[in-house]
Amino acid sequence: MIRGWTTCLACLWLAVAGAADLAAQQPPPPPPRPVVMPSVIEGRIKLSDTSDMKGSAVVQLYRDNDYIREVLSDASGYFSFPNLYPGRYRVIVKMTGYQEMEERVDIIGAGNISRRVMIQLRPLHKPEATADSPTVSIAELGIPKEAAKAYQKGKDKLKKDKIAEAIREFQEALAAYPQFPQAINDLGLCYRRAGDTAEAERQFNRCLGIDPKNMPARLNLADLYAASGRLPQALALIEEAVLLHPAEGEPRLALGQLQLELGRLEEAERACRKAVELRVSNADVHLLLAKIYLQKQQLDLVAEELEAYLRKEPKGKYAPRVREQLDKINKTRN
Repeated sequence: MIRGWTTCLACLWLAVAGAADLAAQQPPPPPPRPVVMPSVIEGRIKLSDTSDMKGSAVVQLYRDNDYIREVLSDASGYFSFPNLYPGRYRVIVKMTGYQEMEERVDIIGAGNISRRVMIQLRPLHKPEATADSPTVSIAELGIPKEAAKAYQKGKDKLKKDKIAEAIREFQEALAAYPQFPQAINDLGLCYRRAGDTAEAERQFNRCLGIDPKNMPARLNLADLYAASGRLPQALALIEEAVLLHPAEGEPRLALGQLQLELGRLEEAERACRKAVELRVSNADVHLLLAKIYLQKQQLDLVAEELEAYLRKEPKGKYAPRVREQLDKINKTRN
């Protein structure tokens, strides 16, 4: 399936390409020790059965094993602990009818950061699956042959960047089967490429109205929101995608990209590491990690991520330039 959410390779490359130059420079004298500033741990609670929050959850904060304080989440599941200093913290969430959950959060450095966590609560008693429970989305069942044929033609046209022709094919597929989520999502991609962001947004929302768990449409809509400066809406969509698809790496990669744009290096690194752990197929995750480590001036880790990228994409578009910069970094270290 064609997806609109992609890491901006060119943007990542511009940052990673400067790693060798940074390594070649003489290190500046150490700066004065910074004053430690208070930080915030904030988060959002979601229910794994996708139902709305009914009442508040009790959220307790511990530093190691020492109890600090507790708060109640609001109606949307949001909570916040301000005025925290570096240390290892535990966030414990309790809610009637759901399992107790715990999330560990480290605050390091000079502080003045916001550490954001997502906590998903699972019911105490998991309902038994019924015999007629579908194993695939209901919206994906019963697609007529003529709709499937037109959809495939549309995908072929889109790959060749023949946008107007792709739009006609996807519209034909939807005329035969209006509840076709993949066709609606890819129609949204066509409008996005054509510069009609309003229509693209309408199609992505239409797709989610039919199939709320559709991951490509959710990430595509988040990408559109981020590009138009609606970062909170984009972040909410991606966090929901992470909760809806915990075994998929792509939502974590998207989360890492957005957290980096928000200047949250630790959160960005954690999301990208989780994407690697989930074996995300997109090698761009290593360029994104290289960019993160470049900003943290950890050049050994920059080199490791460039090497990881080359293992996955030895003949990729950016492979020659990555090798060139990796050689420069290695020479400055030797």
